[in-house]
Amino acid sequence: MRVSLLALEIVGMALWQRFLRAGYEVASRDIDPRRTNAFADIGGAAVAPCRELPVFTDVCFWGRRSAAAARSATDDIAT
Repeated sequence: MRVSLLALEIVGMALWQRFLRAGYEVASRDIDPRRTNAFADIGGAAVAPCRELPVFTDVCFWGRRSAAAARSATDDIAT
């Protein structure tokens, strides 16, 4: 199964480390390139535009902290 998460903060990184250890394919994106790079360093697939996440995944989790961030990601996926 392929899973993805939009946002890679402390909780998200801990969750995805567990998914990766369990053998899942995991993709994610974060607005902070340092977190995206750290995610790729542990074996995740870092995607650039948000719209690539639904193409990659069977299940997508949204971990956005604000309505504005969620709207921005949704707009990116819709285009």
